[in-house]
Amino acid sequence: MAEGDDQAMTLSRRALLALLLVFTLIWFADIEWRDLTHTDEGRYAEIPREMVASGDWLTPRLNGFRYFEKPPLHYWITAVFYELFGLHDWVARLWTELAGWLLVLLTGWVAWRLYGPAASWISALVLAANPYFYLVSHISVLDTGLALFMGLTLFAFLLAQKQSRPAARNRWMAVAWAAAAGALLTKGLVGIVLPGAVFVLYSLIRRDLAIWSRLWFWPGLALFLALAAPWFVLVSRANPDFAHFFFVHEHFERFLTRAHQRYEPWWWFLPFLLLALLPWLGQLAGLARAAWQRFLRPAADFDERLFLLLWIGFILLFFSASSSKLPHYIQPIMPALALFIGPWLAEHRPSLRGSALAGLIIALGGVAVLAFPRPEWAPFLPWWPWLGAAFGLLGLGSVGVYLLGGHGRRALLLHGLTWLLFPAIILAGSQQVAELRSARALVEPLRPVIRDAPFYSVDFYQQTVPWYLRRTVTLVGWRGELDFGIRHDPGRWLPDHAAFARHWRTEPDAWALIPRSSLPALQRLGLPMQVRAENRDFVIVSHPEASQP
Repeated sequence: MAEGDDQAMTLSRRALLALLLVFTLIWFADIEWRDLTHTDEGRYAEIPREMVASGDWLTPRLNGFRYFEKPPLHYWITAVFYELFGLHDWVARLWTELAGWLLVLLTGWVAWRLYGPAASWISALVLAANPYFYLVSHISVLDTGLALFMGLTLFAFLLAQKQSRPAARNRWMAVAWAAAAGALLTKGLVGIVLPGAVFVLYSLIRRDLAIWSRLWFWPGLALFLALAAPWFVLVSRANPDFAHFFFVHEHFERFLTRAHQRYEPWWWFLPFLLLALLPWLGQLAGLARAAWQRFLRPAADFDERLFLLLWIGFILLFFSASSSKLPHYIQPIMPALALFIGPWLAEHRPSLRGSALAGLIIALGGVAVLAFPRPEWAPFLPWWPWLGAAFGLLGLGSVGVYLLGGHGRRALLLHGLTWLLFPAIILAGSQQVAELRSARALVEPLRPVIRDAPFYSVDFYQQTVPWYLRRTVTLVGWRGELDFGIRHDPGRWLPDHAAFARHWRTEPDAWALIPRSSLPALQRLGLPMQVRAENRDFVIVSHPEASQP
């Protein structure tokens, strides 16, 4: 890009601060607005709550059972937040949303270091306006924290390769190794295997063996092990069966088999990748040509853009080949995608009119669908005004970008902010149908009455119930992901309705959460039950002798 063009796309410091303030307000606006939902948000709120309650920060527990599906870093950070700010929904979500916010800033800063000021804010805007990235960053799952540490690993490695002085390069590699330890402690082996595989692939494609000498390998490995290994050693000593379950069952069996019942076809992630690229549909052809040319004619020295493309492609293919798939798994490719798209936009300054027309078509299509709801959509109709507002905003913003000519800072800012607000409004509106996925309205009003009385969850484990009760419950007939913990502590679990009936008849202060589908079978047992609360899917009953609300 010519110097004049770069200056034309550069924002003043005041404009950057204003943009950061607006972005931050939008990003964190709904952190307490929405109830936590089943399954992930309830699970990842409850595990650190139990750490704080029990004082055991070594062995993660879910509903009182040992839970080794994931390492503890997300739990530790959230537990620290609980200690600082208390037990609130916004605190349970804080680390996930903060990690996404930090990634946007980090992406912009790295783009500034590599490509200059124009590419900096544009790259940050690309990531912030990514609908997929926004949605995953506002649901409490582990993948945004993983993306932060993997992104820091990637960015530190890229910056290290650009350093001419060994001391500066080694400092950045120290950051990369430390961040890889954070990724490992967030979600397991993928945090180190995926970056390592991309590095090997790049070395093979470029036939670059010299890059191995710039890894700061032995000191970096020592730092990595010093940070990551202690928890694995200590938890294995306290729980001898941890290693097999965590490394074999949760990694190799998850990838190679359908044991976790999350199998999807190979193309499963392509619609989610398309969701991430929706704001830039008009630029896809140019971006594809740029990517192809990068493979054909890479830079003579270290080519960070080729490395970014390999990062995106390999991680996407890895999870596509896995036998276990969930929508949020490809979150770690999003910072690399933004760091590839942002500088390209800054250098080529393409017209955004094509993307604006695509946004308008999406908006009109969304409004048309909302205008003719199907009968089975009836439970979601309270969400409709928010969805209509989101599509309306998208349409108006797209028209504005088109009228601005699709060029320049104003068009790009309006385009990015429109696509940032679009998923924000949709997700905020989901609170109108929260009871479909959250037990808050069902159980929280009863918490002062239930207190420490026996509480059973029959035939299902609604993951937000323990969080909103601020206590564990006794499971009846359901094992699911707690099977490992139940096998090691079967006395805290009831196998069937008959066992539940025996306990119920001897506990006059007992309460239970029961799916509506299971209620007739329990009624046929002649159990004394009084309905205290209900929604579409569940009823809460108590023994008639239990305390009245």
